[in-house]
Amino acid sequence: IPPPGPPPEWFTTFAVDAMFYSAARRARDRAEVARKAIARAEKKVFLCRARMDRLKERAEDRGEDMRYEDFEPLAIQMESLEFAVVEAHGPVLRELAIAQIMSAQSLEAHINIRGEALLSTREWSAFERMALDSKWLFLPGNLGLTGFDVGAEPFQSFDRLIKTRNRLVHYKMQKEPYHGFEDPDSFAQKLRLTFEDVDRSIGTVKGMVGTLAKQLGDPRGPWWLESEGSHFFEVREDSKKKSKS
Repeated sequence: IPPPGPPPEWFTTFAVDAMFYSAARRARDRAEVARKAIARAEKKVFLCRARMDRLKERAEDRGEDMRYEDFEPLAIQMESLEFAVVEAHGPVLRELAIAQIMSAQSLEAHINIRGEALLSTREWSAFERMALDSKWLFLPGNLGLTGFDVGAEPFQSFDRLIKTRNRLVHYKMQKEPYHGFEDPDSFAQKLRLTFEDVDRSIGTVKGMVGTLAKQLGDPRGPWWLESEGSHFFEVREDSKKKSKS
């Protein structure tokens, strides 16, 4: 026997927060694979440099100057190999940048989804115009929840992630002195495009989303935090009618 009253209405949602989080994780995985090319390129540089050192040692043992015709081919090869090392960093930096940006976008999408579902129309109108960090502070406070301590984790890492995202999206030119070759690692450190930084950012998504979910009475958190799949659609019952006040 069906319950009294009108039948429930169902709707499908596109879990963009889940998609962005998945994109961050997969970009990190692609960066891990691409990192192997750096090791291979660096090994070739090491072997070429060892051959150059041996030529120099032989010449010194004989009391002679190193012959130009022996050294020149290796010097030309070394220049090409050093270029290859820098080039191998490109795919790694690209994927780590994607992971950082997508981590931040996942958190922005998630708090917007939560806010639209839990706030009144008037509150939502003001909420939309807030900065990302303010949204994460306002929503739980408005609902009477514990919220986040801005001086503790996971909010400190969240604040760091926002700055990292902004540094990439609103990019200002970074410069390093040129010493005969480029130094990708120095730029990676400045822009937080390292595996350690990305792992911290991806963990921040779980920390922020999971903490809010627990305060809302869902200790397990959203399903997509542990999902390895690429199905980002949900079917829900339309049980909330937003207040117009």
